[in-house]
Amino acid sequence: MVQMIWRHGDRAPGELPYPNDRYNETFWPRGWDQLTNRGIWQGTELGIFFRQYYNSSGFLQQFDKDQVYALSSESERAINTAQAFLAGAYPPTGNFVWESSYLKYWQPTPLHTTGAGPDPLLRPTKIECPNYDKVAAEEEAPVAATVNQQYATLFTWLQNVTGIDEINYDNINDLYDIQREIDHNMPQPKWVMQVWNGTTIMDHIRELKRVTRTQQFNSAQKAKFRGGFLVNQFIQNMLDYNSNSSTINTYLYSSHDGTLSALGYALNVSDSQLVPYVATYIVELYDDNTVQVLYRNSTSNPYSLTIPGCEQFCPLDQFVSLLADVRVQSLNDLYTICGTYESTTQNSDD
Repeated sequence: MVQMIWRHGDRAPGELPYPNDRYNETFWPRGWDQLTNRGIWQGTELGIFFRQYYNSSGFLQQFDKDQVYALSSESERAINTAQAFLAGAYPPTGNFVWESSYLKYWQPTPLHTTGAGPDPLLRPTKIECPNYDKVAAEEEAPVAATVNQQYATLFTWLQNVTGIDEINYDNINDLYDIQREIDHNMPQPKWVMQVWNGTTIMDHIRELKRVTRTQQFNSAQKAKFRGGFLVNQFIQNMLDYNSNSSTINTYLYSSHDGTLSALGYALNVSDSQLVPYVATYIVELYDDNTVQVLYRNSTSNPYSLTIPGCEQFCPLDQFVSLLADVRVQSLNDLYTICGTYESTTQNSDD
């Protein structure tokens, strides 16, 4: 059994990174927040990798709706990445070829989405969770104070060149969207690569993005709030397959960097780095009931991760036991530990 969850592909910024930036929405063909051509290819390449990686073992065959389930968050960039992945992973062959000219390498493949409501599975950072907010604020306060003091001069200088009224720990991430422009060869003003305290301004922005992003997930409590529901789903999928209550042996999830960051910390295998586009966690269940967790950076071969307290190939019952404290087994359980409210919209899929 294979379960994969990836971050969507390369995308446009959600808005101007700063008021004085000249690269408005017209520079991004599909508009703000949408996949770029590069992002579409990244999703397709991930699907091709998946097909080639698992085809050699005979595991991956033609798409079968009774064995494969693909689910995306409601975000358009995640949906489009999933579509690109499925095109790369499941090209039509034999009787599945439905068109013999330029569409012969593609077939429509079922793709589900989590819908427009709360999405604790693939968009956990969007779930209202007062207790998480409290813990995060307490743990971030000393880090924010240190950053604001250490970078006070730089932040004031950046306010002048960017046109942002105030820059501090809470909004320095906005400037990280400059990186998306750099990735698309958009010439930058000289200040972006100007050196400050031994390294470039852009390097400082990247590092501050890493610091502020990892602070959202890097404790046991925060990891449970944001990643426990997904950990439980992975475990439940394996248990259901083992008990023959499900025939699905391939789960494919298209999501976001925060989702993968939360999962990495919940599994206690995070490298505390930013999650690249189409980075992927893979959870494999073998016939001998052992579990292996793999991680693939955007274009690398996947490498094995070891859950603390277990071996590389971890017995399923031990895997479940080690993660018992981080699991959140229902939406109501999540709302309870979050101090949010009782779910009034739960259904049998919760």
